[in-house]
Amino acid sequence: MAETHIARRRTALDDAPLAFGAAASPAFVMQAAPVAVRFLLRMAPPPALVAGFDLSMALNRMTLNGALLAIRPGPDEFWLIAPEGTLTAAQIEADLGGNWHALVDISHRNAGLDVSGTAVCDVLNAGCALDLHDSAFPVGMATRTLLGKAEVLLLRLDETRFRLECGRSFAPYARDFLAEAAREWGRVQMP
Repeated sequence: MAETHIARRRTALDDAPLAFGAAASPAFVMQAAPVAVRFLLRMAPPPALVAGFDLSMALNRMTLNGALLAIRPGPDEFWLIAPEGTLTAAQIEADLGGNWHALVDISHRNAGLDVSGTAVCDVLNAGCALDLHDSAFPVGMATRTLLGKAEVLLLRLDETRFRLECGRSFAPYARDFLAEAAREWGRVQMP
């Protein structure tokens, strides 16, 4: 009888979290986002609620419903991210009915990186030209941008916490870029 092997999905970045600054309250912390299932849904106009995801947000916004993250980076484009094993394409399609749509599982194509801390905006701005001040990039904002030379989807989860979604092959580059920017930020700060 032949053995059956099941591939285990893992993050593109299995390294331990990196923290820069004081040990008690680091100014910048970076870690791989939890392993997740990711779907790209193209549909216009979408229903307000699909498989527990709230899709009623404006363009370049995101909604977080428990562990379910919905992002709208384009007029008819939605990213649906959920913990691994909690969502299938069939569940999403059941809520779409017979409406025209395109649904693609991008779980193995993309990876996430969570960054946080009091210096998170300064470190991100080392390679991202967006104004990340609260008034220009508020909580719930999500947009495509560049981090150095990598295209990323940047999400603001709260005042001091962001997520970067990028192609899996760019994840080590984004991590290394941010680690170097955080080291440099720490080096130039006055005591």
